Amino acid sequence: MQYSETIKTAENDFIHLTVNDNGTLVISDKQNGNVYFEMLTYFGRAALEDGGIHSSYSGYTSVRKFSFPEQTYFDIHKTAPCKVSRDLYAHFDMVNSVASRVTLMPNERALRVTALLSESHGESEVENILRFPTGADYPTVTANGEAYEINTPFTLSKGGSVTVMSENGSAFRISEVSEDVTVTVSEDGNIDIVYPLVTVNDRFYGEYSKSEYKFSYVLEPIDAN
Repeated sequence: MQYSETIKTAENDFIHLTVNDNGTLVISDKQNGNVYFEMLTYFGRAALEDGGIHSSYSGYTSVRKFSFPEQTYFDIHKTAPCKVSRDLYAHFDMVNSVASRVTLMPNERALRVTALLSESHGESEVENILRFPTGADYPTVTANGEAYEINTPFTLSKGGSVTVMSENGSAFRISEVSEDVTVTVSEDGNIDIVYPLVTVNDRFYGEYSKSEYKFSYVLEPIDAN
């Protein structure tokens, strides 16, 4: 086994992977030359009366690489304190911790990801979102054999997959999701996967609440048909 906290790249015959300092991924597909940037972006959105604040998990990030003959994986741990606005004078603190393991196998044109999201915060309902910018402009969207419109949320069932393809040659699939999730694909090809809403206790009248959410899935760069 080889271990490193400084080397943040790995590759096989199909994929070259780079882990950025902020924990996002650059996935280069050796089969067709497509490159996908800022994959695996996390952010939170609070469902408050004022709409909340779109807050990226951009705090402390650590990346550790483990290499074995049978696989290489990166453990990516992100911890970020965030503030969610209710009005001009008040906010509720949120502390988000995301631990992801991104695994590259020797003979797969895919990355296998497992994630553990831990939350501790005050009163709010928080959506936790995974974003995958595929670069597929105005893509066709299919999930489990059915077509969906862009910018329209739909439910992706456990074990299912979502595929985006566009005429510019970009194509990508997320498959083998471990839980039912809500998915939205934008006109510029962002695949947003929304974790279930988590309701937590009031900061001032109750205890801080902590919850955990486990999720796994497969990232697959594919050829556009």
